[in-house]
Amino acid sequence: MDALLLGAFLPDQLTYAINTHVAEKWWTRPAFTFFDLLPVDPTNPMSTKTMIKAVQSGRRVVIFPEGRITITGALMKVYEGPGTISYLADAPLLPIRIDGADRSLFSRLKGFLRRRVFPKISINIQEPVKFDVPEGLSARERCGLIGRELYDVMSDVIFKTSNIERPLFHALVDAKAIHGSRHIVLEDVERAPLNYKKLILGSFVLGRKIAQFTKRGERVGVMLPNTVGTAVTFFALLCYGRVPAMLNFSTGVGNMVSALKTAEIKTVLTAKRFIDLGGLEDAVKT
Repeated sequence: MDALLLGAFLPDQLTYAINTHVAEKWWTRPAFTFFDLLPVDPTNPMSTKTMIKAVQSGRRVVIFPEGRITITGALMKVYEGPGTISYLADAPLLPIRIDGADRSLFSRLKGFLRRRVFPKISINIQEPVKFDVPEGLSARERCGLIGRELYDVMSDVIFKTSNIERPLFHALVDAKAIHGSRHIVLEDVERAPLNYKKLILGSFVLGRKIAQFTKRGERVGVMLPNTVGTAVTFFALLCYGRVPAMLNFSTGVGNMVSALKTAEIKTVLTAKRFIDLGGLEDAVKT
């Protein structure tokens, strides 16, 4: 759906770079009637020159820099091709993020994401950028530099278009709405997987108990192993307005005591089994 969305919302006539192998498929041929497609062979170095000439002639070329569709929401491998073409053609690069199309019925991520008939889709268009490459670099060094700068641009796009003001617990609830309450999100060595519904329910139940002996806004120490219970405890503190302070017992008793004093932590949450197995009795007494 990316080509349809960009074609509908961007004002210019767009040219879409398409793999020659895909362009030969029977189901792709009708698209040549409705879109300006530019078949290129990614294994052929001459394809880069073809796209550079297309950009220099005034065509707006759409290139997807990631090697595959993300299944985590984070960036996948970013190839330097679009940045190199932008630099050699002396043309600005317009970063665009499409969010939500991967949850539509047309998504290729069936089985990875929960798909819907009418998902919320957003298109975020950032300011155009141009790459500043120092003189005297070899072709390999130049490609490496442009690749790193392009990755920074793409990372910056994700950061700027994300709801960074949203509290973590609210983000957890939003993730549940996107992926479904039965989606498994946690599992540890005990092999007792936890889905979104149980994680949120457990956070409210445990958080209500913790709220009885702590205050809103209070920093509460958490000294627990890397288990499902620790994640539940973390979100339990957040959902009732407490600030979890994660303690690392491996730093030693002295460092932990210093951290507790510095952060003015009066309450530490831990587990008797963890204390017994880790031999941390002296740390608790201290």
